[in-house]
Amino acid sequence: MHRVLKPDGVALIVDMRRDAPIEDMEREVNGMGLGRLNAGMTLWTFKHMLVKSAYSIAEMESMIAETPFQRARIIVDGVGFQAWMEKPRTTERP
Repeated sequence: MHRVLKPDGVALIVDMRRDAPIEDMEREVNGMGLGRLNAGMTLWTFKHMLVKSAYSIAEMESMIAETPFQRARIIVDGVGFQAWMEKPRTTERP
């Protein structure tokens, strides 16, 4: 991502987080306005499928630290997160 961004560009990753507590998953599903059966299936999907392939906040921080992005922040949002990474304007000329 860093390579293809223009100077002052921003990369954003929005995803579910592996370390989301079950209470956050329940709150998220309850806020969807689903019927009882769909809510149960959605919660089951969160707990047994989606979380397994998600990254924890610590894993995401570690991956970002290995990139050339000089400024980054992670915002936890319910069962997910937003990882904002900024490519600064360079003053160097090729």
